[in-house]
Amino acid sequence: MSIQDSFENNSFDLDQGHHRFPAGMDLSSFLCSYWRPEHCDPNNWSYQPSTYGVKGVQLVGEKGMKLFSDLNQTWQNPGRVKTDNKSVGAIVDDIRDEGIKTDGRIIYYDVDTMERINGIHRTIASETLDIPGWMMQGVRFANRRAKVKFALISNNEKKLHHLNSSPDDVMNGVRELINIDNEDGVTYSNATVREEVDECGAHLSKKVRQRIYDKLIMEFRLNGAATCVEKFSDYNTKQVEHLLAVMNEDDHNAWASDYYFNEDTLTLYVNGTQFEARVGGIIAANVQAVKANKPLHIVYSVAIPEGEKNTLSTNRLAFWTTQMASIETRILESCGLQGDMHRRIFAWNHPDCEHRAVAQDNINENIYDLIKVRNRDFN
Repeated sequence: MSIQDSFENNSFDLDQGHHRFPAGMDLSSFLCSYWRPEHCDPNNWSYQPSTYGVKGVQLVGEKGMKLFSDLNQTWQNPGRVKTDNKSVGAIVDDIRDEGIKTDGRIIYYDVDTMERINGIHRTIASETLDIPGWMMQGVRFANRRAKVKFALISNNEKKLHHLNSSPDDVMNGVRELINIDNEDGVTYSNATVREEVDECGAHLSKKVRQRIYDKLIMEFRLNGAATCVEKFSDYNTKQVEHLLAVMNEDDHNAWASDYYFNEDTLTLYVNGTQFEARVGGIIAANVQAVKANKPLHIVYSVAIPEGEKNTLSTNRLAFWTTQMASIETRILESCGLQGDMHRRIFAWNHPDCEHRAVAQDNINENIYDLIKVRNRDFN
């Protein structure tokens, strides 16, 4: 009797060949022109089921064949924003050309709800090819957070017939994790958001993960949907640009439209925590302003206060009295100029300048505020 006949007659010899299956298990319903007997043997699949280190996730039983018709297909994975028709097409073409490859990934399902957790692209491709089932692994979740995080992380393996989570998938998944925590009374911090992005987006580049982090942090800060545990907010260029764009679009602060986005003015953002790296850009902007005979308006953020004597106010003042003054001193001394009277040649010391500091105090300042701090005796 052939292997094929053994399956169809439900009389497969467990000791025959290299295929070993649970006694009495009828596998004929899984067979089609693409899915062959060897694909039904879990021992032939190199992929090893894993909890991916997600707390609250338990593997139930061992991997084995499961019909798609046995699963509840209604659960929406927050970590899979949308299906990719091109990827589905690529999977279909690959299976038609190369067949089923058992070094690919399996599909996970929730044993309590029978909901499919991942594998949407393989499921759609299987419908196209009339493949009735797949190698699957049952899992049990302690809570919704564990389910969402597992669904996101388990999607990110560089295996055949598989599409890793996109940047949008990772962003949507981490957003959902933070919202779940917030519903449970758990506040977030910059560090926890970054940790989730790095863990759930480990397959993405550092640059892409930073972009996701910047977008999520600003989203949480602006909509107030999740509560932050930190008293102060740090900023980088991308975050401030996003903040000012929202101010401009929604008329939250007139300064953004009157100065930062006004083509007739010269305005520059300076990150006080990376000041020395910005010196060249500051000098270049000053040259442009001096040649145009215009004031150079500056919006800036500063380092988070540390220690009892160090405050947000002292850091904002030090931006002018120490950091910006240091640029002036270096340039003046290189030209052999002495005395403070020459400092007025710098465009940021023009009397008409309207400088602003970004609101960084999450308790005492509104995120849409731009704080006016006196630039010594100049403006």
